Amino acid sequence: LESAIFLLIWTDELNALPRVREIATRGPREARLEAIRYLGFYGHPQDYDFLIAGLRSADPEEVYIHVYALYEYEDLRAVPSLIPHLKMDNEFFRREVIATLIHLLTPASLDALRNFCEEASRNTRLDSQQRGECSMIDSKLEDVKIDLRDYAKKSPEEKAEMIAAACKSAD
Repeated sequence: LESAIFLLIWTDELNALPRVREIATRGPREARLEAIRYLGFYGHPQDYDFLIAGLRSADPEEVYIHVYALYEYEDLRAVPSLIPHLKMDNEFFRREVIATLIHLLTPASLDALRNFCEEASRNTRLDSQQRGECSMIDSKLEDVKIDLRDYAKKSPEEKAEMIAAACKSAD
């Protein structure tokens, strides 16, 4: 099932969608995780609530897969649900949240990333992982011509223009 679902990601086969949804909710663990990834790639409007609900799972790996799927789903509405996950202790998981928030550029995602790095810089016990994450954030945003310190000084209209230009550049 897992291999079949992996292959379906690249086919855009609409007829498989009901079965994949069933596996995503009730299938064997590995197939279920792959089905969740598929739903993110496929991006059907019906699956948004399911993907968001998965962020509340008690299973960290399942939450990670839902974050991954939301990256691929590319719906900006997911940003407020993703922001609280920046506080997770697991570096691997947190990096996926950071990548998703960078990918889903909104004023809220940029403010959350800026707050994350400002909070991390105030922490005298800042570890190398957090420094690396903030460096990664700066680097990725630099690629689309956004400096978080400069962004913080902008008006809401200027922020919107900056984000629009960044999205256009990324596309």
